[in-house]
Amino acid sequence: MRRLTIERHMARRTLISWLIALALIGVGMLSTVPVSADDDAQATEFSASRAMEHIVEIAQHPHPMGSSEIVEVRRYLVVELEGMGLEVDLQISTAPAFYGGTGTVDVVNVIGWIPGLKNTKA
Repeated sequence: MRRLTIERHMARRTLISWLIALALIGVGMLSTVPVSADDDAQATEFSASRAMEHIVEIAQHPHPMGSSEIVEVRRYLVVELEGMGLEVDLQISTAPAFYGGTGTVDVVNVIGWIPGLKNTKA
């Protein structure tokens, strides 16, 4: 009798382990990154290789808050976004200077606005 109970317990444990493994595999398959369009993708479609060109340009040098390098990165972003026909807005706020001293630095968020087709106030 005791042996039968142990076997049922082991069978239940094995079944639960398999169900958990299958669930994890399913979640993993659902959360994979979609395949990127290649180099000849239309300008209206995302292309990982085109995005990487911008990353390479931006990541040439460190650009911490308050540095002259971040001004160059910001300038690059503004020019690129305006070149795509986006309206660019700079959102300026002040933050503590964590790197290289005390005081504060201006933090500038670069926002690219894509004009909508309808006035839905979204």
